[in-house]
Amino acid sequence: MTTLVIEGLLIFLLVITIGYCFVLDQRLKVLRSGQADLRKVILDLSQTTQIAQNAVSGLKATADDVDRKLSAKLDEARALTGQLEHTTANSRGAAVPEMPRTARAAAGKSIFLHKTG
Repeated sequence: MTTLVIEGLLIFLLVITIGYCFVLDQRLKVLRSGQADLRKVILDLSQTTQIAQNAVSGLKATADDVDRKLSAKLDEARALTGQLEHTTANSRGAAVPEMPRTARAAAGKSIFLHKTG
């Protein structure tokens, strides 16, 4: 009788162990499935990161190009400003002084006199 009880207990424990193994197998399948999904997400993230790095590199190259062109234009503008200042300074010294109003009036009358007379 004792052996029958012990064998019954062993059968009961084996059934519980088989049930627990089944539950554990289901959980492992879910974990593996999640792991595959996680790998896919990581791969997508890696590809997206590479695309973003390429875009940033492109933006940096464009910014460098714009900086070079803008610097060249600024240098050119500074050179033209210097030339303009030099020309303006030279033209001030060579400018004809303005005649007083009475002298302009007399000059105008003499012109009219020569035309009519």
